[in-house]
Amino acid sequence: MQTMPSPIVWSSWRTTRTLALLWLAFPCSGCGSTSPRSETSSEPSSRVDAATESSASADGGMSASATQASESAKTRHKASSLFLRWEVSHPHWGHEKIEVMQDGEARYWLQAPKTQGGRSQRGALKLSPEDLEALQGTFKEQKLCALSSTREAADANESKPTLEVHAGSLECSVSLWFGEWKEAGAAAACLQAVAALRTRLQATVL
Repeated sequence: MQTMPSPIVWSSWRTTRTLALLWLAFPCSGCGSTSPRSETSSEPSSRVDAATESSASADGGMSASATQASESAKTRHKASSLFLRWEVSHPHWGHEKIEVMQDGEARYWLQAPKTQGGRSQRGALKLSPEDLEALQGTFKEQKLCALSSTREAADANESKPTLEVHAGSLECSVSLWFGEWKEAGAAAACLQAVAALRTRLQATVL
């Protein structure tokens, strides 16, 4: 006669088998290859990468802005830098000044003495790059910066004009008595160039 397992044993065996089937059907969600911890640990890295890219972009923008600002400053400095200045004063006819900037802007002033009413004249024009090159070429050819006065005293009623030049390799300020500007060959050529410029500027006086 076959012996049947007791109800308690049979029940325990069925319970164990049921639990095993449930475990196979629904495995542990935390037992996979990718854990929530690893996903969390990768998040700061992504944030660092994004921050690095943002910083690099900002640095690039700042660098471009700085370059543009620098170029703009250079342009303004060039425009405001002096190319030529001619200046002379005389008690009988007043004070005259001519200034030419590196960008070609030229200005003329003549202030009459009070004995002649103290009236002033002003003129202005824009010189071309070719005009500036011609002036620079004349001053360089005539060796303007090597000129110097040979007289200590002036002749009667003689003024002493000063020509200041900042053109390429020419960086100097030369003061000669008016007679010396007219008599010396090199100085006379430089004076003639300034006189031609004065004539053009005087034509713009209103």
